Amino acid sequence: MNLKIYTILSFSLAFNSAFAEMKYPKERQADITHIKIEVEPSFTENFLTGKTTLTLQKFIHFPETLYLDAETMDFSEVKVANQIATFSKTQKQVAIEIPQNLQNQNSLTIEISYSATPDRGIFWVLPDSVMAEKPTILWTQGEDENNHFWFPCFDYPNEKATTELILTIPQKFKAVSNGILLSKTDKNGKSIYHFSQKQPHVSYLVSFVAGEIEKFSDGEFKGKDIEYWSQKDLRTKLKGIFTKTKKILKLFENLTGTDYPFDKLSQNIVPDFIAGGMENTSAITYTDEIAEFDSLDAELLIAHEIAHQWFGNLVTCKDWGNSWLNEGFATYFEYLYLENEYGKDFADYYQFGQAQTYFGEDLDYRRPIFTRDYDEIDLLFDAHSYEKGSLVIQVLRNILGDEDFFTSIKYFLQKHKFQAVETNDLKIAIEETTGKNLDWFFEDWVYSAGFPEFKVSYKWNKNTKNLSLTVLQTQKLENKTPVFRVPVQVLVDLGNEQKIFVLDIGSQEKTFVFQVPKQPETVIFDVGQQTLKKLDFDQSKDELIYQLKNANQSADRSLAAQKLSKFSSEKMVCEILLEQFETEISSGTRFFIAKSLENSVFKDKKIKELFEKEPFEDVKIQLLENLKNYKTQENIDFCKDLSLNHPNVKVKVQALRTFFEFEQENCTDFLFSQLSKESPKERLARTIFNLFEEVKTDSIFNFCFEQVDYSSKNSSRFRSAALKTLVSFYGDESKKEKISGKVQSLLEDPNFYVKQDAIEFCGELKIAEATEKLEFLASEGIDSTIRSAAKNSLKKLRGETLKENEIEVFREEILELKARIEKLEGKK
Repeated sequence: MNLKIYTILSFSLAFNSAFAEMKYPKERQADITHIKIEVEPSFTENFLTGKTTLTLQKFIHFPETLYLDAETMDFSEVKVANQIATFSKTQKQVAIEIPQNLQNQNSLTIEISYSATPDRGIFWVLPDSVMAEKPTILWTQGEDENNHFWFPCFDYPNEKATTELILTIPQKFKAVSNGILLSKTDKNGKSIYHFSQKQPHVSYLVSFVAGEIEKFSDGEFKGKDIEYWSQKDLRTKLKGIFTKTKKILKLFENLTGTDYPFDKLSQNIVPDFIAGGMENTSAITYTDEIAEFDSLDAELLIAHEIAHQWFGNLVTCKDWGNSWLNEGFATYFEYLYLENEYGKDFADYYQFGQAQTYFGEDLDYRRPIFTRDYDEIDLLFDAHSYEKGSLVIQVLRNILGDEDFFTSIKYFLQKHKFQAVETNDLKIAIEETTGKNLDWFFEDWVYSAGFPEFKVSYKWNKNTKNLSLTVLQTQKLENKTPVFRVPVQVLVDLGNEQKIFVLDIGSQEKTFVFQVPKQPETVIFDVGQQTLKKLDFDQSKDELIYQLKNANQSADRSLAAQKLSKFSSEKMVCEILLEQFETEISSGTRFFIAKSLENSVFKDKKIKELFEKEPFEDVKIQLLENLKNYKTQENIDFCKDLSLNHPNVKVKVQALRTFFEFEQENCTDFLFSQLSKESPKERLARTIFNLFEEVKTDSIFNFCFEQVDYSSKNSSRFRSAALKTLVSFYGDESKKEKISGKVQSLLEDPNFYVKQDAIEFCGELKIAEATEKLEFLASEGIDSTIRSAAKNSLKKLRGETLKENEIEVFREEILELKARIEKLEGKK
């Protein structure tokens, strides 16, 4: 699943609960081998009728009572082996009595007839009084544990089964689901679709999309159907979005040494989706916003979801604490796609951004990437699972080398295909493939938290010809953060030759001594900057200049460029940076050079000259950021023109920001005039609302107050941005009551993300009147993300801001108390 399309809220308190119950894999009572789902949903309200038939194999014997997950359902009949069975229901499950004479059968079928009013798992997009033009489309979203709201099942990732879906819908609509379409029968104004997913998969991956959709393109990949489905009016915008699908499939087959594991691939675009994409087996669901994505953003989202067909679908995390095996690998395969499609330099630049995302989240909370200590499942879909998971896999690849790494991945996938896996399975697969024992790696990087923070220094002794390199790990050894062990390459550049030494770092402080014939021109710690870390390495200006000009790997040149920023006020350094910029082949390094020049003084005409020649949008954006130091009428006009006419929206947005820096007091009317212009992901509108927060006029307040409502017909991103700006006025006592009332009204908003934002702001603004509604959402919210947001806001309202060290003390005290109680009970 890819949640990065929207900002993920930081729920640090949820990982800091001293009272969180450890989550272990759910016990299975039987082996479910096949699920046949027959449903007929209403297309006017959230209601459906259904019959689900499960085929089960016993373990030792079948239980007296079989429990299946099932919510918001009314059951009309349950049969066991075609016999009417006794059953009872709770809020979350149906309990089915297995007759004693059947408990020793090898296999059984359970047939359940029901009706349901799902408030999760299946979503109705329907026209309403405000949005009469909305299409009629139903789509499902099972992850994490939401599919049991529309069919009874064992809704947990450690159970896999083949599935059938028999879907009855009005004949004017169409449908797509997992697997192969076996048949489509039209009768009495209805169409009955029969889909079959022959390879076993977990319940949360069962999916369908139905309604006003059309297949807008198709083809084949190695004899398997490739399909693309969306509502009709998106076809033109989607043209070209998926052109690299087959290339991605071929690349991932080559990298994993494993064929695409399913019988077909459909990529389905739906409105109002609650994530960027979802990797449902052979039937990926995407937000319709992908039609507005920049090409690279779309490529990476598609690569991520296709990678899940191996990591998440072929092999699936056994429990949610192991979800990094799904998300970390899917994110790492984004990197591998970039590496193969655009080169290692660009991929490394992208990975640098991933590291910054993770470091930002680490400031809020720190956890191991594998954990059983969490509240809501959705909290695990964070930068620790995605970005850090990917970065740790890169460390693993560097330790093993490419041949051992990719051979181990192939073995892991083929050994455990169509099975549920845990982190230890990956470790054992590596051991069985390479003979290498990596207990230490998994203990430090997966089961522990944080990352190494290195302080490095060196001295060269001209008498002994020894270079002494001292490496300290300065991270605080708390909150499950260890002293890390990691091999690191150190390059000593002597000018006429280069020497590389591999250090096995595993202690808090160690000095390594090398024989080096002369004073180095520079020393590079962690060649290529491939290890997740923070580095404090005090190098001289001359060393950094040499490294910028001569380092073989772009990441090392980029590091030198970043560190030279502290000298960029010097004319000589500025000239060297500019000279390197104009000859530098790596777009990432050019970005860091431009960043280092941000506060230096050099001619604005030079900036515009570099801007016109520069092909990479991130560098263009940084150059426009640098231009803000030069306010002239020519530059004002230049930025205004770019904000209106540049073809790239990211560049356009930065031009608008720089124009605002120049004309802050006189550009409100111009900003209002640009709000109605369409842009991918509403980037332009979101930027304007962000700039409005610095102006704060009554006209802006009134505009936001009106435009944030669902009745405005604005997009969810537009409304969320308007809400954020509206909330920025909360310091004005005369506006507090109106803002509080508006935020509370949005707790009932039809849009998932606007509702989520309103929940967050109730906590941020300490709106006590929202407590009752938040308590309801915390327990009954339609999605675990909503429940998490409500719980987090309630904690803020109640002032629950325990520090992590206090929590660790409480945790230890509770464990000690528990042990003492158990001891006393034992004596009794």
